[in-house]
Amino acid sequence: MEFEIQKAQAGVYTLLGLAQKSGSLFSGTDMVTQALSKHRVRLILLAWDLSENSYTRFCQHWQQQSDLFRQKVQVWRFGAKQQLGQAIGKPERGILALGDENLCRGIESKLQQLQVVSSQELARQL
Repeated sequence: MEFEIQKAQAGVYTLLGLAQKSGSLFSGTDMVTQALSKHRVRLILLAWDLSENSYTRFCQHWQQQSDLFRQKVQVWRFGAKQQLGQAIGKPERGILALGDENLCRGIESKLQQLQVVSSQELARQL
């Protein structure tokens, strides 16, 4: 079970690195909110250790988006700021957003795998 979790996490980090190299990744609160304003985002990752201030700023900007646009964008909590930054070759990053549809699908698939494995692990412990 632990191996499956590590494999899925590594897959997310690898795809984030590819997104950075392809230019379809936005990182940091300011860049992400600008990309949101231009509707260039399909997936958003928020680090578990994101500061309260950054989270509040993101939420305020998110609420300003149309309902139709918000339905098209997936928002996930994943990883720590240091790990996210390391995956894209930058210092700590608490918020990442992607615009490339194919990379988004790949990352969503890995995140869903993590969700299923975590649920199975929790069920075994109960």
